Amino acid sequence: MRKIALAAVWFLIVQAAAYNAFGAVGKTYNQMVQKHGALAQVPLGRVAGAKEAARYRARGARGYSFNAGRFKVYAIFNSNNVCFREFTLHNRTLPDETLLLGRLAGTAPKVLWRVPRRAIALQYGSGADAVILRTFGQPGDLSAEANSKALEP
Repeated sequence: MRKIALAAVWFLIVQAAAYNAFGAVGKTYNQMVQKHGALAQVPLGRVAGAKEAARYRARGARGYSFNAGRFKVYAIFNSNNVCFREFTLHNRTLPDETLLLGRLAGTAPKVLWRVPRRAIALQYGSGADAVILRTFGQPGDLSAEANSKALEP
């Protein structure tokens, strides 16, 4: 019985550490700075398409980048300083889902579409609070993106 209790406590500690170790869609700018140090601001044109960048800029959004392990992560924050989009590009492997999703990574996703060995889109959560995770690329050149329409400006 004691081993089961210790295993359960260890599992909870690992889950809490995994959640707190990474930035994720839905976290605030201050929470990410506490975990990763100062985030480097990048132009919105570098982290979004031209049309999106103009719309985001008009609504007070800002783009930042930071390093999480061996992944360079780009994040876009709305005017309330909440991250609504995170992505990482051109990696040899895909990052752990907790890097982009935080606590939602522990829930069962719904598969929206799939191209075998090339791309997949998963929906975590439901309704307006859903976060869409897309992974795409070829083996050795993989990218991932998480986006929340509810938090978008």
